Amino acid sequence: MDCRKGFCFILISIIPLSLGVGLAFIGGLSFRTSSSACSIYKAPLSTIGMSSGVAIIAVIIIGWIAFCSKSRGVHFTFVALAVLLTCALIGFMIVAYIYRSQARGIATDCVQKAIESFEQRTSNTTFLDILHDQLQCCGANGSSDWALKNLSIPISCCKKEVRGEKCADNPANLFTDGCVKKVESVYVSSSPYILAFLALVIITFIVLSSISCMSGQQAGKEELQEL
Repeated sequence: MDCRKGFCFILISIIPLSLGVGLAFIGGLSFRTSSSACSIYKAPLSTIGMSSGVAIIAVIIIGWIAFCSKSRGVHFTFVALAVLLTCALIGFMIVAYIYRSQARGIATDCVQKAIESFEQRTSNTTFLDILHDQLQCCGANGSSDWALKNLSIPISCCKKEVRGEKCADNPANLFTDGCVKKVESVYVSSSPYILAFLALVIITFIVLSSISCMSGQQAGKEELQEL
């Protein structure tokens, strides 16, 4: 019976583990190139993603250890941490849903701050270059943003096929859309899938907690019998 529970636990835990690995990998990959302008309560998004991923992975590993050690204490430690993570994920889902309508304002503030410090060659420079290149956009609302701040239009605002030293001198070579519009579109279109996956992860944590709780009770009975 314990082997069956352990197998089910490991199988189901793959779902939240994949989220943890994904967050840790993407957060770590973007750590050096993330923009300091894009943050939540002064914490860079890459740091938040990486920390969240590591926390999820750590909790899942504790759950695996609980089944290997058959310790009631480790089982209940996992359950307590899983409940905390579940509450955090529910909170994140609520915040993400509430702020969905404010995506444009958040994206505008983020991109505008990055533009202001672009020529200082900070992480904001790399962030905007990647944003321009991947979303095929320029500035917050268009190439005019750079002129309004008395800055030169960066090469990354040029279309890939004409990108060169003075490509920004010809308006026809530039991406016409602003990045805020593109970021908002990506966020709004992908948010239902993100929320659905998070809901699935929350359900799996509830199931894993139930399995671990039952195993912890069984381990406690066995410990009492041995006394």
